Amino acid sequence: MPELDYTPELAEEMAPLYERVKKVIPPVEWPFFAPYIKAINTLKKQRGAVI
Repeated sequence: MPELDYTPELAEEMAPLYERVKKVIPPVEWPFFAPYIKAINTLKKQRGAVI
């Protein structure tokens, strides 16, 4: 199970992605969504999946 905590390291890693979705996801909700988005992207990469 991937780590689902919002850390400063995760915030830095996910900052470029947030720039792409900031019109849809408000800043106050980003700390909740970011760990899940990271976990989904990691699983997609591991399994070669396209969603």
